[in-house]
Amino acid sequence: MAFKMKGSPHKMGTIMGTSAFKQFTGSNKEDVVSKEEKEYATAGIPGIVYDVDGNKVSTDNMDHGNLTEWKTDEDGRKYFTVKEDTKRYEADTRFYLKSK
Repeated sequence: MAFKMKGSPHKMGTIMGTSAFKQFTGSNKEDVVSKEEKEYATAGIPGIVYDVDGNKVSTDNMDHGNLTEWKTDEDGRKYFTVKEDTKRYEADTRFYLKSK
């Protein structure tokens, strides 16, 4: 018994939606580039970061989705912050890439 699919395979725009079709064709390339300009801490976060006092902190148990993009303080040190309160850290807690 042969199994037949209904519909035309050429209707990708209606099946997947217009935005999905644009991603395949590259017609919204400007939107994709603007989203990638920020360098988020979740991309390539090191295993060890430092708190404000210079103490080592492991990132193994951090919720990477709750971290901001990398920022630079007035001394030129790169850091990220926690977006929302967690069991271990309050919102806006800073973690630095390098110790003092």
